[in-house]
Amino acid sequence: MKFHEWPVCRTSLASFYRWRVSKDRGKPSGASAIWARSKALIPMHHAKLDAIYGVPRITAHLQDEGILITRKTVAKAMNELGIAEISPRAFVVKTTIAYYEEIFPPDLVKRIFDQGYLNAV
Repeated sequence: MKFHEWPVCRTSLASFYRWRVSKDRGKPSGASAIWARSKALIPMHHAKLDAIYGVPRITAHLQDEGILITRKTVAKAMNELGIAEISPRAFVVKTTIAYYEEIFPPDLVKRIFDQGYLNAV
């Protein structure tokens, strides 16, 4: 029996060709099956959560249901599917003072502090 030398291992050509045409070769691997399952579950959970939440909340929701998935996997799947969370509006500081006269008393001195002599203001 002849062996073909590969850099890492030694295998016969017959076993290589037998492996190449085997029935299991066309089936998805375990990782690709998990990836396909997660790509099917993430849009469903995103819709269930009213399409508001992003990666951390969806990851926590999936993990609460017993599905082992990481935050990076959810982020990658959401990016590939074009799913995004609804970002909250930016916080805008309101500087309008409703009752200006109540907060700041009127300026009776007219901001002239030097009257020309001591203790005049």
